[in-house]
Amino acid sequence: SIDGGASWSNLSVVVAASSLPDAASFGESGATIGNPVPIFLPAERLLLLVFCTNGGALTEKMIRRGKGPHAWGRRVWLVRSDDVGVSWSSPREITSSVKRDDWTWYATGPGGALQLRNGSIAIPCNHASR
Repeated sequence: SIDGGASWSNLSVVVAASSLPDAASFGESGATIGNPVPIFLPAERLLLLVFCTNGGALTEKMIRRGKGPHAWGRRVWLVRSDDVGVSWSSPREITSSVKRDDWTWYATGPGGALQLRNGSIAIPCNHASR
């Protein structure tokens, strides 16, 4: 909504697998995109969306066991909107900032995030290691 919730635009796709910088690395099965966590920072009128991807051929069980090509494993991304969701930035991978190398599974969410008094953003996530 661009009018404080009085009306809503049609649904739109924020991120398609083909828009990921290395979409081809996911192979023929493409990418699974999920676990979205929307974050609205009212003072900046900034909308952030954190989400995860993995190779579409992999199941959670396979990922938890460390099976499949490394590039197909769980990865974490961020997009931003400076116009309250009318347009979005290109996806930026943040995996190395939030996921340890020995973690196989990583999922953002569920739900939204909190901005702390010091300006930091706390995003709910869970992980597993082998």
